[in-house]
Amino acid sequence: MLTGKPPFEGASPGALAVAALQATPPPPSRTNPEVPHEIDGIVARAMAKSLDRRYQSAAELAADLRGAAMLLEVRSAQAEEASVPESEPPSSPWRTVALALVLVAVVALGAWIVRGYLL
Repeated sequence: MLTGKPPFEGASPGALAVAALQATPPPPSRTNPEVPHEIDGIVARAMAKSLDRRYQSAAELAADLRGAAMLLEVRSAQAEEASVPESEPPSSPWRTVALALVLVAVVALGAWIVRGYLL
């Protein structure tokens, strides 16, 4: 959902299943440059092949998402301060980032649940 493309490709359903089980998807920011790099690690952990490397709870995922959101918010505020004259009210690109983080959380949680049932 972050990139607009599926993380795996395959010429047939079987090839797609093999790719999903064996291949490592590219970081979302490589496919969609608008995705912040801070999200790449979160998505990689959520999609890890090993159950031990994946988030063990939605609370862990939420904590990482909150951390990334705070970092992105600070960077966004610093960029706005540097580029917006004081007479203009600051714009809010944070909404787009927040939406992306919510989508990552939903996708990651769904993948975590589905993957747990498949193994």
